[in-house]
Amino acid sequence: MDSPPSAGLAAQAQFDARYGKPALFERYARARIRQFPVRQVATAIGSVGVWHIVSPSAAVVCIALALVGEGIDAAVLTHARRRLARGVPFAPLEWATTVSGAMQSLTIALCVMILLVFAPTVGGAMVALFFLTASVINAGLVLSHHKRAAQAKMVVLLACLPLYLAVMFAQADSFTVEHLTMLVSMVMLTFVTFTFIHAMIRSWRRRLANEQALMEGAARLDAANQELQEAQNRAEQAAQAKSAFLATMSHEIRTPLNAVVGMCDLLAERKMDKEGEMQVDTIRTASSALLQIINDVLDLSRLEADRMTFETRPFGLVECIEGAVRLLSPLAREKGLEVRFTQDGSLPAQASGDAGRIRQILVNLIGNAIKFTSEGTVEVEASAVRATDGWRLIVYVTDSGIGVPMERAEAIFEEFRQADAATTRRYGGTGLGLPISRALARHMGGDIRLLPPGSQPGARFQLDLLLEIAPDVAGVASPDDAPVLDVIAPVRVLLADDNATNRLMVASFLKRTPVVLQEAVDGREAVEICKTMQPDVILMDMSMPELDGVQATRAIRALEIPQPRIIAITANAFASDRAACAEAGMDGFLTKPLRKVVLLACLARLSRGEKPLFQLGPDAVSDQDAASGREAWTSPQESGTTSGKSTRSSGL
Repeated sequence: MDSPPSAGLAAQAQFDARYGKPALFERYARARIRQFPVRQVATAIGSVGVWHIVSPSAAVVCIALALVGEGIDAAVLTHARRRLARGVPFAPLEWATTVSGAMQSLTIALCVMILLVFAPTVGGAMVALFFLTASVINAGLVLSHHKRAAQAKMVVLLACLPLYLAVMFAQADSFTVEHLTMLVSMVMLTFVTFTFIHAMIRSWRRRLANEQALMEGAARLDAANQELQEAQNRAEQAAQAKSAFLATMSHEIRTPLNAVVGMCDLLAERKMDKEGEMQVDTIRTASSALLQIINDVLDLSRLEADRMTFETRPFGLVECIEGAVRLLSPLAREKGLEVRFTQDGSLPAQASGDAGRIRQILVNLIGNAIKFTSEGTVEVEASAVRATDGWRLIVYVTDSGIGVPMERAEAIFEEFRQADAATTRRYGGTGLGLPISRALARHMGGDIRLLPPGSQPGARFQLDLLLEIAPDVAGVASPDDAPVLDVIAPVRVLLADDNATNRLMVASFLKRTPVVLQEAVDGREAVEICKTMQPDVILMDMSMPELDGVQATRAIRALEIPQPRIIAITANAFASDRAACAEAGMDGFLTKPLRKVVLLACLARLSRGEKPLFQLGPDAVSDQDAASGREAWTSPQESGTTSGKSTRSSGL
């Protein structure tokens, strides 16, 4: 993938900041100034040599020259660093420090010429040549950091060689072996010096190339990471928008569906002829199918956002599977089918897991088997194997229906996909049941897969799940226990809902019950009524004008009155909505479409003095803390109560 231009520009800017001329000069100047005392050691050693080889006066002259040259160069470099830090252009500073460097090398060259010209022996001249070579190499070492100054220094120092040769041949009467030795020595030292400097420069250039490549690679990686982060942010924003859209659509669809389902429940209680009963059943079936689609879409959204909640509690494994079979047996009988459940005796009496999710998976698998089978049977076979960390449950669901081609074995687990378009047209459905079921199974340590077809027609699915070992606790309730509906003590109920149809429906549900019902059309009116009526129970819609359900609940909890039980009734079915209700001080949570049996079950619990539970399923009242109930609500200290505790009314 090509890097964007901005990444290349950023890499070049980073490279220039580290290896550009001003940056390299700064390092050069800093090192020259810092190493000033060290260089004077070499000056002292060279002066001692001049003292012994030439004369003490020559040594004094050399020391003076060297110190003057070093002092001028150090002063110019210090001044240039300060001006560069203040933002002065680099070009004039580069030339000034080049001149000071050349002057410093000129003083070294003069000292070398004194030793070369006035040395009485060839050995003394050779010492001068070695000292000159060291000076040239030292100048060459800074070619990478201050090229102009290094070149100027090398030119000044190397000028000593032709000058010395001219003096040597001018003083000699003939060309001798000593002259040849000096000439060869000069050539060899010059060759070695330039070979060394050339190798050093090549190494430096390779380093620069590698550094630039690394910086460009790092810049491209940073750019790619930034693009990835932008893409992730966009995906998160899209997911949030999707969740918000689904929540809104759920609310908007469930609100009218609440009236449809509720009115169907009321109509079903009336005496009607066969045609009327058929029409009501048709409406109920259609509304149930629509509600199932809504629930599937919401489940899919929760799974994609990793917000699906799972509970772990003991349950009867056989009863759970039999419950799913019993639920779908009437549908099978309508088609002339038989659903058979068999198990090999290996199933434990109790296991720990999410019975509701397991039943949801089984209902999907068995429901699909019935849906795509026109004659024959649907077989449900279950067994369990003890694993190191619990029980491995294996369930086979086999039908004698149309079957699934093996080349479509994975496609049927994709969202909104079925075996083929003809299947969708003939049998309908959203194509979400199997994807959701597989995702639920995988969240519970298992999987669902389609097995290869055998000799008989139909499809065979294998479900395996990992369940925990149930604690040894007696009296674990069956997940299919039905709520007691016939115990409702006289209570004062306030219904807060801005939808007139919903209020009419709830009022119809509560006819012929010992309930005194008061209605409020918004949250603010509900708060005002609480000051005078002091209800035992408030059925609080979450979405209302003036004050919504959460705001109204907080306002009521701040009142110095005997506090009522507050049950949320909402079309929003996300876990975050339940959390918001609990945080505001609500005692229960019921989702729309509200069923009469669910509402009566909730009031029945209250009439028996039991704590209300939060509804998790579309037609049930359930909660993870069902065994222990919920703690009494505690008002915040700033609510105006003296102790933070509010007294419940009517003993509820």
